[in-house]
Amino acid sequence: MTHAAQIAKPGVPASKELQAGKTRRAICEAAIACLDEMGYADTSLTRIQERAGLSRGALTHHFPTKEDLIAATLDMLLGRSVMTGKRVERAAWSKLPDEDARVRAHLKWLWERLVRTPEGRSLMEILMAARTDKALGKRTAKSLIEWDARMGTAIIEVYESPDLDDADVVTLWAICRVFMRGMLAHERFTRNRAEETLIVDRFIELIAPHLKLR
Repeated sequence: MTHAAQIAKPGVPASKELQAGKTRRAICEAAIACLDEMGYADTSLTRIQERAGLSRGALTHHFPTKEDLIAATLDMLLGRSVMTGKRVERAAWSKLPDEDARVRAHLKWLWERLVRTPEGRSLMEILMAARTDKALGKRTAKSLIEWDARMGTAIIEVYESPDLDDADVVTLWAICRVFMRGMLAHERFTRNRAEETLIVDRFIELIAPHLKLR
């Protein structure tokens, strides 16, 4: 069975289902751009529709409400952020001769390529909105809890520790995520990018000795 046949809905031609998936992804990408540039409060269906270059009917066909769209966008963002061992093995830092240097390079890459990005900032916007928007919070709670469990499993496939057990490694990694996301908010308190980089580098210095790439 082909991949297209596997994802097609009953009674819907595979080509149409693939096109629908492409359109949904394009809408979510437009939502990410709007969240990054405007914030959650000013990200409306109208602005997302304009950014995606679609009619209002085309957008609401896939996502009838803003809540539906934000929930789908969150799922897409979370899916992108789950790391795997293969991803680490392909990375340039895997060939660095020093273990500590590899860990530092990996953590710095996560900050620069996964967190301090439009996707990282968009995720923060959704998380903050879900804190006070009760309907959105309820809608996204399951996805976040399931993602955290998947991330814990993925981290153990990537990292071990010279002085901690696996449960501690998962906890330490949660601390890393909290810090890096918090730095997005802390950007407003820093005078320039160099000061921000200094803070991140110092944090990595504290964490790196407790982690080892498998």
